[in-house]
Amino acid sequence: MLYKFYFDGGQNNSYFFETKGEAIYEIIFKPTPYLFELKNVEILENTFEFSILLKYNPTSKLPSNDKKIGATM
Repeated sequence: MLYKFYFDGGQNNSYFFETKGEAIYEIIFKPTPYLFELKNVEILENTFEFSILLKYNPTSKLPSNDKKIGATM
């Protein structure tokens, strides 16, 4: 089972989802052409930085070890 997620787009190609504990995560696929000196357009257009950000945590505790988070990502 997965959490429902939505695509927000933007410069970082962001996706968001909310867990059963009401924590909100942002998944980012940021284009990273600056990593290469190559001028190979195919490589540059298909290279991304992948980030997982905890955008909102309703408690001061660390989020639980929720297996649906990994499956959703």
